[in-house]
Amino acid sequence: MSDWIRSNWFVVVIIVALAGATGYFIYDANRNNVPGRQADGKDVIASLAERDITADELYDQGAPFDGQLLYNLYKNAVVSQSVQTTSDLEKEAKEMEKTIDQNVRGQSSDKYKEAISAELASYGFASYDDLYDYCLVNVKEKELDRTYVDAHFEELKKSLKDKQPRTVSQIKVTVSNPESLTEDEQKKVDSIDKALESGTFADAATAFSDDTATADKEGFAGYIDADDAAQGNGVVAAEAVSAALSLKKGET
Repeated sequence: MSDWIRSNWFVVVIIVALAGATGYFIYDANRNNVPGRQADGKDVIASLAERDITADELYDQGAPFDGQLLYNLYKNAVVSQSVQTTSDLEKEAKEMEKTIDQNVRGQSSDKYKEAISAELASYGFASYDDLYDYCLVNVKEKELDRTYVDAHFEELKKSLKDKQPRTVSQIKVTVSNPESLTEDEQKKVDSIDKALESGTFADAATAFSDDTATADKEGFAGYIDADDAAQGNGVVAAEAVSAALSLKKGET
């Protein structure tokens, strides 16, 4: 054996060197790994002094910070820093603040501050006292959107055109069974048909639509496009969206 080693000493050196290098890389790759352990049947991810922090505890602490809230906090910071505060924006924000405050007071006068605070929390604002800040971020965001649209109008126009955009108005009638109208329901439908023949769509919607939110706006239901065809947009039903996409401007 010793004769073989003497005859092949260079090979032996290479083997020893490779073995040493392999051992070092294995050690280096694992030197920062800590063996996992549990406490009360739960995985421990960190230990501070005599206290263990489990994975369940970290999840419970992080759960309130859902993805939407984190996005809103990030968006607020970006918008606030991207748009300079002007006197016009401040005025618009104060008007928005006043409108929100008055509307909520009218709906829940005794607890309007709590109601506003609860809503603001989901947008990353701490309390009722931050209502103006919320409004300022909103008007800044609209300004940011306008600036972006002005700068990229042509490319946005093309992508929007592909979605068949429409602004639509509607007259909604609530019936028990669309396949078999009651006498009163049929009379109402007939009245709508006559109103459309003799007057304007806006007048007919104001007079007969069961959807008070759009009836108060002469039937105007807002913007739709092909993205709304599958499920509607919350105001216009999917069937109505599909029908509207097949119409040309001014058609009913």
